Amino acid sequence: MPSAAATRRQRYTRTGMPLPRADGRTRSSRRFRQLIEAFTAELGGGDLSEVKLAQLRQLATLTLRAELMSASIVRGDTVDGDELIRTNSEIRRLLRGFGLHQPSDDGGFNAFLADKYPDGNDGG
Repeated sequence: MPSAAATRRQRYTRTGMPLPRADGRTRSSRRFRQLIEAFTAELGGGDLSEVKLAQLRQLATLTLRAELMSASIVRGDTVDGDELIRTNSEIRRLLRGFGLHQPSDDGGFNAFLADKYPDGNDGG
């Protein structure tokens, strides 16, 4: 007897393109859903248009990809730096489009150092 996966019908988009099947139980699938929920909450939840939902899914996908690449770097694996930079740039662009990207006004690292070591001595 064939397995259930082998007998399932292929799913298609409205335009007739086949849709890939994904197992929603994987760690990546769970993280993807968490990102969707977090971004939706940031946008106030409620009704989002199909266009906004598509952009939100794209944002979650790119965020997940960037997280996986960062984890690879931590493990010591080789990662295409150009891909990581492009992915993060696209994430930033999408966040701005949603109004979620707030530029830091804390002065950054130099302000942190000035607050931590007001006399210019780094403690060492």
